[in-house]
Amino acid sequence: MNEQEREQYKAIMALKGHYSSLMQALTMAMTKTFAWRAVDEEGFAYSLKELYEFAKRYDVEHPLSDDQFFMVTREGAIGLSPGLEWLTQWMFLPMEEGQERDFVLQRMKEQVQEEHAVRDAVEQAVLSGMKAQLEEQQARQSSGYYIFDDETQPIGPYSVEELLRRGLSSSKLVKPVGSKQWVKASMVQELKEALARNNR
Repeated sequence: MNEQEREQYKAIMALKGHYSSLMQALTMAMTKTFAWRAVDEEGFAYSLKELYEFAKRYDVEHPLSDDQFFMVTREGAIGLSPGLEWLTQWMFLPMEEGQERDFVLQRMKEQVQEEHAVRDAVEQAVLSGMKAQLEEQQARQSSGYYIFDDETQPIGPYSVEELLRRGLSSSKLVKPVGSKQWVKASMVQELKEALARNNR
């Protein structure tokens, strides 16, 4: 079976309620319920968000063979079949109404709100960082000095410290931001003092 035929087969199976990943099965099951209980010894309760995280890991760690598929009932139960529907092993059952399910749904609501708050804080931090960088760039562009790159192209503006790191000499031509004239660095008092300090 080539790749195109395999995809067509999966699409047909999905119409029959057969899903090739837990994530696909969950996408269908979430139209029925938002809380499940695991069918194992622990019987852990999962909210939609928690089961979504579990499904992402499960699909990576347990890829299905060509015969296997997940099934979803009308109520939202999710099971894994080895190839025949009547041999399905149920993994997650919809939680019955009551305080425990209410608690699970409340927990999911709080997790989602917390994630939104964290995301908003991260976005705010990123925006603040971008603003600080922009302000720094604007400050650098409103002050400093241009120099010639290989004596052909003007580059900059650079701060005094950056000029010294680039090997500024007293005979180097510089143009202060806002000026139209190129002058020797030794003619600019700020640069003359910086060069003197640097040569000590």
